[in-house]
Amino acid sequence: GGSGGNNELSQYVLSQQLLGHTAAVRAVAVVAPYIATASSDRTLRLWRSPSVGAATTTTTTTTTATTTTTTAADSDGAADGGGDGGGSSTTSSTQVLAFIAHEQWIACLAASRDGKYMYSGSSDKLIKKWNIDKLITTAPTVTDTEPTQAAVVLRGHSNVISCITELPNGDIVSGSWDATFKIWKNNDCRFTSEKLDRGVWSVLAFADSTFVVAVTDGSIRHHDAAGAALRRFDGHSDVARGLAAFGSSGSSSKFVSVGNDGKVCIWSTDTPSQPLLQKTFDAMLYGVATTTTTTTTTTTTGS
Repeated sequence: GGSGGNNELSQYVLSQQLLGHTAAVRAVAVVAPYIATASSDRTLRLWRSPSVGAATTTTTTTTTATTTTTTAADSDGAADGGGDGGGSSTTSSTQVLAFIAHEQWIACLAASRDGKYMYSGSSDKLIKKWNIDKLITTAPTVTDTEPTQAAVVLRGHSNVISCITELPNGDIVSGSWDATFKIWKNNDCRFTSEKLDRGVWSVLAFADSTFVVAVTDGSIRHHDAAGAALRRFDGHSDVARGLAAFGSSGSSSKFVSVGNDGKVCIWSTDTPSQPLLQKTFDAMLYGVATTTTTTTTTTTTGS
């Protein structure tokens, strides 16, 4: 794959492979001490990985400097595995649990901030909340003919659930291809947005319980915890498929977005008129994540 031209990328080698899904893996989330994955095969799987510690929170860490890693698509639209990891040895994570979670393919996953629950969204238009301890105790399997019963099922969207996040105040925000986002409090829908172009693709929460959603028209919309519009970020010419927090300073939050247009943009909520930094790659970018480091690096894989 390609790179952002930084020699520090040599430190990134393939260390583990999670093998078990029988169709495209569409979502990954850390639910410490587990890694959760979801797929077009309708299953949700938990893995115990030596690289994931026993922390019990998934709250976004705000830092002054971060590293971003982006995932790009190859010419066929599939995520590129990036080769053999430069010849490095790999270790396998242990699959703890695998079960049928939805009637149709699963599009997204999110973890609760206390690490006790995870949320899945599907093309069956349902959001399901899973009690992790109960799942481990009951141990459902992929041989079950019907989807496993979730702790809570949230109904209301009329198309694929494309993204989910939990706000610091405990509310849930979901986005859908029905062109709306919803805010859920105590398992009830308390707010539904107006129609936003053709669909909502990704959502990111900030420490103050405000959040941004990425819309099909390329815009990124910032909203407060009650759903009211705050500001709009225009820099992508196509949908931003991935969003990740990129630190904060005072009342402002920074985040990075990647999109179908191949752009990586870094934004501050203080200056929505233009990105702080922008770079374009010759590939559709599907996802991005940030980690704490002393430098800023962007990488891509794909054509």
